[in-house]
Amino acid sequence: MSSIFSGPSEPDPIYVPPPPPPPPPPVVDNSAAELLETQKAEAEAAAKAEAANLKKRKGVASTIITGPAGILESANVARKELLG
Repeated sequence: MSSIFSGPSEPDPIYVPPPPPPPPPPVVDNSAAELLETQKAEAEAAAKAEAANLKKRKGVASTIITGPAGILESANVARKELLG
């Protein structure tokens, strides 16, 4: 306790825990190379599938009878009316 006439007392020191140790360095292994190979294989498979889909679509487009100008006739959009 301090008396009324004495000076201010020093506060208790604040305890600061030491910082945690740094994380360990990353482990380098060959999984990155394996991952790259699997990604390449998946990309090649996707490219082949896309090429097959384009080939199928091209085949469907070639069976359409219209020419490069499209349909030149007007469409029959008139409604039937009852006249009686």
